[in-house]
Amino acid sequence: MLMKRIGESRCILVGIDAFYKDLTYRLVETVGDRPEESKDVVNYDFDRPEALDFQQIEECMRSLSEGKDTNIPLYDFKTNGRYRTQ
Repeated sequence: MLMKRIGESRCILVGIDAFYKDLTYRLVETVGDRPEESKDVVNYDFDRPEALDFQQIEECMRSLSEGKDTNIPLYDFKTNGRYRTQ
């Protein structure tokens, strides 16, 4: 409906998943002499509001609403990392 009203070329779909916080710093902990996935990451609750980077969301949405280019991050659920697009 909105796309029809303002024009398809002026619309973009931005998934909220792109703004999950980067967890790569928590991925590995050493148990004895071998690294294992951190229990923090295994039990991380992506449904909690704290899982999202609201500051980054606001910055991107503001930039887009002003007609400026912006980099929407990509979240990789395999590595639990967030990467900037180019």
